Amino acid sequence: MHVLTSNILKALAEWGEGSEGNSSNEPEYIGDPNFVWHDVAIGQTAKFATLKLTLTGCSETKELKGSWDSVKADEGTKFIVFTYTVENTTKNEIDFSSDDFKLYDSQDREFSAYEDGYWYVDEVLVYETLSPNMPKKAATIYNVPDNA
Repeated sequence: MHVLTSNILKALAEWGEGSEGNSSNEPEYIGDPNFVWHDVAIGQTAKFATLKLTLTGCSETKELKGSWDSVKADEGTKFIVFTYTVENTTKNEIDFSSDDFKLYDSQDREFSAYEDGYWYVDEVLVYETLSPNMPKKAATIYNVPDNA
């Protein structure tokens, strides 16, 4: 069973803000009360203060293929593609970007979204305005080591 483990900032209140440095070897999110963890199996929905996310798929691939181009993962790496629907549950428009999610593996390594993913997967949303109660298909792609 594929499970998405996501760390969403509590109530998304700090969306877009950076975090301060951490001098210890422990990952910054450990013990941080601003992080909320959700293990979400495919087909399940995670509800947050402003969004609902329903995981629709998770796959690993060595190559991303778009309508016009493709890219292969570097030697020793792979792409992980999460697909989901996202819905704004507020009464106002909100800004959303698929690239805002971090991925943490079983070794507590942090990975940012693959920044060129929108070239290969149409559902990668970049600075999208979400209207209230209108679900939208989305995807987030990560380039990670093969052992992640």
